Amino acid sequence: MTGQRLGDGGFDLSLGSKAFYLDRLKRAGIDVPEGRAYLLDCSDDDTCRAVSDDVRQFLPAELYAVRSSFPGEDSSTESQAGRYRSHLRVGPDDLGWAVGDVFDSGADAPGPRRAVLVQAMVNARESGVMFCQPDFLDPLVAFTKGTAERLVGGEEAGQREELGPRSQGRRAAWRRLAQRVVEALGPGDLGWDLEWADDATTAWLVQARPITRSPWRDELFSYANIREIMPDPPSVFMASVVESAGAELYQYYRHFDPSLPNGRPLIELMLGRPLFNISLLTETMRHWGLPTRLVTDQIGGADIAEVGLNPLTVLSKTPVLVRQALSQFRAVATGLNATRELKTWQPATDLEGLADQTRSLFLHLVTVMLDLTAALAVPLTLLRRLGTLEEHSRRHQTPTGRMLTALEPLRDLVADHPEWEEALSAGECPHKEDFLALWRAYLEEFGHRGFFESDLSEPRFAEEPSAILRSLLLPTHSLASAPLSLAGKLSWPLWIYTRRLIDVREGWRDTAMKIYQQVRGQALTHSTKLGLSPSNRLFDCTAQEWHDLANGWLPTVDFWRQREAEIAESRRYHFPDLLRRFYPRALMLSPELQKSGKRVDGMCLCSGTVEGVVWLAQDARQSPPKDLEGQTTVLVTRTIDPGWLFSLPRVAGVVVELGGDLSHGSIVLRELGIPAITNATGATSIFAHGDRIRLVAKEGYAQKLVDS
Repeated sequence: MTGQRLGDGGFDLSLGSKAFYLDRLKRAGIDVPEGRAYLLDCSDDDTCRAVSDDVRQFLPAELYAVRSSFPGEDSSTESQAGRYRSHLRVGPDDLGWAVGDVFDSGADAPGPRRAVLVQAMVNARESGVMFCQPDFLDPLVAFTKGTAERLVGGEEAGQREELGPRSQGRRAAWRRLAQRVVEALGPGDLGWDLEWADDATTAWLVQARPITRSPWRDELFSYANIREIMPDPPSVFMASVVESAGAELYQYYRHFDPSLPNGRPLIELMLGRPLFNISLLTETMRHWGLPTRLVTDQIGGADIAEVGLNPLTVLSKTPVLVRQALSQFRAVATGLNATRELKTWQPATDLEGLADQTRSLFLHLVTVMLDLTAALAVPLTLLRRLGTLEEHSRRHQTPTGRMLTALEPLRDLVADHPEWEEALSAGECPHKEDFLALWRAYLEEFGHRGFFESDLSEPRFAEEPSAILRSLLLPTHSLASAPLSLAGKLSWPLWIYTRRLIDVREGWRDTAMKIYQQVRGQALTHSTKLGLSPSNRLFDCTAQEWHDLANGWLPTVDFWRQREAEIAESRRYHFPDLLRRFYPRALMLSPELQKSGKRVDGMCLCSGTVEGVVWLAQDARQSPPKDLEGQTTVLVTRTIDPGWLFSLPRVAGVVVELGGDLSHGSIVLRELGIPAITNATGATSIFAHGDRIRLVAKEGYAQKLVDS
């Protein structure tokens, strides 16, 4: 029995994709441990002895790793990660047994012939798994001390991080290994799942396979900008509109550079709140070689791993940056044209059309704002660095700022009529003609604006003016403008350009809010026709539910009860301005709720929400109890390995107490698309068999609904 040596070429998929990829990568100069692949028909003693003899002759080593490389294993659509047996640290005398055992583990593999791969064992100081994805600049790694069989088996979470451009020491070697694999194999459809072992001198690649389902990354999100323009939390309707537009909004950047990620939304929904993906935006800047602060200074939040200017990357991206610069140069004209066009919009007359129109309006509003904001990024940063932004801003009044100064005639009138104080203190309008004339003129100009006006559920000033009326009793406060400093005078031309952009942006927003007011009015009219009470209850429905209402669906009492519970649950959370995706949701609850012992937090494997009954199981050999229905069964277990493969299709959700999101079991869960979380510490202690729980996988938590 003679095997084929890795690196000699001539490998095809009859020897399995595992051996095929390792041979190809070894020929590309990547450090792959010496190995031989054997295509076997059976595992009888003679065959296994022949393999053992061949290995001893052509691949002498103290210890070996014996793995499967079966047909159909590690394909682009199904990884079968960890499904077949592997043996590490196999001595020469045990080679025959290990080869036979690996061969026998593939009894369900397609075809009668199966390849077994034997490699020299790496004396690993550290080892782990790396995911290289075309939509992300940096590899995602999970690693541990020694060999990684417990990590990939889901028994150990390991240390998880992204290998950014500042990676040093051995991490820099792992990052370089990932880059070389991608250079040799191409980016792949979803990327590459790599297993590696580092002996402190060389990072050895021991496996490469296509990613079949991408893991969730612990990306950085900002709530700062959204919190300024929407209530906390926003209405269900507007949250659904913003979420649906999240992926399309990033096309603004891809318009300039089609090589940017195509599968990551700019905005994501977390516990009913839309958040900007800061990681995506800062990676966009890195992709172009620009400082990441250009994003964080304008959008909000912070850049935990700030990266500066990269002149070589900028040079390579010159055509992209020229296109963007031309767009920014035309930003004023673009904004003015968009404003003129928007003034001709008319609100739809049906509820379905209003839902679609709101989404279009939001997309249009944000896309133009992005264009103007991008044009403002450089001049604002320069003025801030020069220390003159504040003194210039004090001397300028935006269209939005004029909402305050336009109240001065009303303030002067109120000062002459102290008898109006009682009515104004109550937020009521004095019924005097001289006051009413000024008040009507003010509302005519600014009545379409409002608090948190980007949310259609919020009333406009024309509907709810009490806060403005009460403010007329308060003294005005104006900042005295000191003479311009020398730096201010020198930067004046730059400020003139910046001021124009600011005015166009604010004017664009003002026009958009006039259309918002009209759409809101039409929506409230439909709500009344549908008999919804109160009328703004329509905004507790998603955009899709507006479509359903237009087509005859009527919400039931149970529907409203459930929706009210969901809104109340969302309001219990207090979001920081900046957070990671896997930030424990329990930490955003009040202290007494954190200590309730009724919930666990973990990492999302596959999104979805499930309410059901707990099946508490210790290992895959346990069968689901007969009294549990698969559609409402939530499996709670200590760890997931591929042995669970045959039981998992029978459950609606999974809560895993131990194990990282890059383990073999986690890969299987993602492939099956079952809502699941992992690293849910304490789950098997907090939840008991038969408990009713709610699993909100995307948010990374599960909680009891009632005590057992």
